[in-house]
Amino acid sequence: DLVRAGWFTGNSGRRTHVAGELKANPFGLADIHGNVWEWVQDGWDASYYGQLSAQPAINPSSPFSAGSRRVIRGGNWGDTASPCRSSSRLAIVPADGAYFIGFRVSLVVDAVKQQLDQKAATTPKPA
Repeated sequence: DLVRAGWFTGNSGRRTHVAGELKANPFGLADIHGNVWEWVQDGWDASYYGQLSAQPAINPSSPFSAGSRRVIRGGNWGDTASPCRSSSRLAIVPADGAYFIGFRVSLVVDAVKQQLDQKAATTPKPA
């Protein structure tokens, strides 16, 4: 349900929103669809993902070179609902950044849990 989980032309007010204003997905991630196109690590190769149709891969990474186009994913607040999905990809030259492109910082789950456990251990308990 994109209206409750992502920003697109139908609900965005034609502006970028702070992450977390809408309902998170089952993994606890908010605003995965729409809002801004997100840079990803992959280089652009129009045929790269086609090779994965016979044998799907987890987190495939297409190689890239300096000056090559890079992948952006997920749609933005000015798009219709159709491109506002994690599998939607476009290619762009990194020097051609735009106001509707951003990035998401990601961390390994175990590293986050370790930091939270350390913080809980050092936080004074109320009396």
